[in-house]
Amino acid sequence: MKTHSKSLAILALGLALLLPASSITGQKASAADRYLPAKELVSLFPGVFVGVVDGSWKMKIKASKSGTLKGWVMGRTDNGRWRVRKGQFCVVWAKWTKGKESCSRVVRQGKWLQTTDGRNMKFRKI
Repeated sequence: MKTHSKSLAILALGLALLLPASSITGQKASAADRYLPAKELVSLFPGVFVGVVDGSWKMKIKASKSGTLKGWVMGRTDNGRWRVRKGQFCVVWAKWTKGKESCSRVVRQGKWLQTTDGRNMKFRKI
């Protein structure tokens, strides 16, 4: 059970930054990629998203325009909040990140959005 909880925590941290498509595109975000500006990040919401961590963990995320999140992964759910701060996308989950906020710049790679902090996390609207 501890391993399962640890895996969920890792998944949530990746999700906390909702977003690298390296497992599909083989590319990592670099300084040459165009960061999404704050206005474009905010315009993504509201919406329902699919997130993928490490190329295999899939989760569903529902995000409101007001900043609330609901996430589902492996039959478990959590509630959180999102915001854009200083051009970075920030997410916090009550259980999955134990209330700790994570922030990252975001780039677009094809249909996917990804963080630029080296985490293997990507997401797209469904």
